[in-house]
Amino acid sequence: MAIFKANRGNLLQHWVLCELLTMLKSEFGEKAHLHYIDAYAMAPFSLPEAGGYKSSSHADFEKVRKVLPGRQSLYEFTWQKLSGRSGLPYPSSTVFVATLWQGALSMHLCEIDPAKATDIHAFLALLGKKETIQESEVSQRDWRQGLVLKPADICLIQFDPNRFECNQQTGNDGFTMYPADLDRITGWLNRYATPCVIQLSSYSANNNNSVERIEDTILQKMTPAGFKLLSTVTADGNMASFIIYRGFECKIKDLKTCFNNWLKHHVT
Repeated sequence: MAIFKANRGNLLQHWVLCELLTMLKSEFGEKAHLHYIDAYAMAPFSLPEAGGYKSSSHADFEKVRKVLPGRQSLYEFTWQKLSGRSGLPYPSSTVFVATLWQGALSMHLCEIDPAKATDIHAFLALLGKKETIQESEVSQRDWRQGLVLKPADICLIQFDPNRFECNQQTGNDGFTMYPADLDRITGWLNRYATPCVIQLSSYSANNNNSVERIEDTILQKMTPAGFKLLSTVTADGNMASFIIYRGFECKIKDLKTCFNNWLKHHVT
């Protein structure tokens, strides 16, 4: 089975994702057609790396996992529903979306690892029996080779690289995103009329990549394409999810404060 880091970043990414899905249901209706794109799809279910990390970040994940459903958030309820009381194996973003979205759903999932792509295909084969599934596709290639943009009521795109690097690209690490990637994304989306929400997460502030600097870079690149910042949700000085959107007006609670209050309850 695939492995994952099991840290604060997983809590951040999927707590925010569940809240975004709730927001989109409220804005577009529970039967709306969602087109979901995941640039780093991962296996449907994963186990923590052997031995785990003896860090405070890993400890936070364990504190939440061991008391599911804990604060009874949508994230915790869904996590327990999918993984049982143990919280393992841990579900991917795709599994959360497929479970929570009740309307029509189409998906474009990018995963370059052959074993993980095979697992995703198997999951989608089972999922295909649901009446609400319009279409699903797995691209076993780097997302930079093109995203499949289908007409829908709303599009949700997840970018979950290891980190976002504001400085000039010096290598070919596909699991790092750069400012030039945002130019590529806006080039595609400028020809796409469907309202869109993007969740872009980064898990390292090394090399002078502070949360504030990443946010400024994202806005500099995405604002000319009509995107607005909905929220920057931070888990600490390294980990953050940046939520940007365009094509509709949205009302949502203060995600940053809500997430940190939720996490604080578990870890203090």
